[in-house]
Amino acid sequence: MDVHLKKISREQWEEKAQSYDPEKMPQGDKVETVFFGIYDEDTRTGSILYAYDEELTNLYWIHNITIDEHHQGKGYEKAALTSIITWIRENFKHCTEIRLNVSKEDDDANELYKNFGFVPTGEELNGEDVLYLSAQMASD
Repeated sequence: MDVHLKKISREQWEEKAQSYDPEKMPQGDKVETVFFGIYDEDTRTGSILYAYDEELTNLYWIHNITIDEHHQGKGYEKAALTSIITWIRENFKHCTEIRLNVSKEDDDANELYKNFGFVPTGEELNGEDVLYLSAQMASD
């Protein structure tokens, strides 16, 4: 498996986004969103994005990790999460915290994020639990 991320346009991301809800997308005049395709060699297996508020550049959000149905269960989500955390750490040295939100009912995703070191903030966003990872933990 040769999993890597490639920047893609919002339109390319929307073509394959599963359960895409525009209301749950990062919002705001100063919110910067960057879209990536998740690739295994030349095959796109899913999508992921990160976002940040230009005025709060120490905090980055990972959103919408989606793996195409026929590629699920093969480790692509774990590989993509590793890649996006590494990307944020390497490109944004001032980042102190990485956040994401997850459905309470998604046991597999909750377990994956826990294994990465994400912990609950006690907050909710769009009815989902917010988790965070210290950037220092992400570099270990």
